[in-house]
Amino acid sequence: MKHSLSEHSLQAISESLSAWNRTFVAQYPGESAAGSLCNTVYGGAHLFRADSVRRLGQVAERALAENAPDFVVFARAIGLPLAQQLPDVLDYATGLRHRLEIDAEAVRTENKPAWLAHAIYTRVQGEVESRAGRRFSN
Repeated sequence: MKHSLSEHSLQAISESLSAWNRTFVAQYPGESAAGSLCNTVYGGAHLFRADSVRRLGQVAERALAENAPDFVVFARAIGLPLAQQLPDVLDYATGLRHRLEIDAEAVRTENKPAWLAHAIYTRVQGEVESRAGRRFSN
């Protein structure tokens, strides 16, 4: 393919732009993406009310409680990798949940699928509770 600029010119331009981009990003890093949430709700503006977020959070909270009452059911429902290795017996899963709440790092080394499922479930549950007005975070 024929270019209007030589390879040498293109390389010099690219290096110059890269240097300017690094300087710009160092000076203006922008906002962190951590904790940045984006939710889309489809419906007319006439349906939006001051308590819409709380009401949708309550619907999500009910759905989670009814369809994924614990981290094992949740992990299987969303197809989490290695979810089939989690225990089927409720008593064992309850004991495992208790151990995860007390010493998650110990369980992480011995049963990574359980640790991962519990960590994700706990985080999702916390987000749902915050949207439902049950707790508030920064």
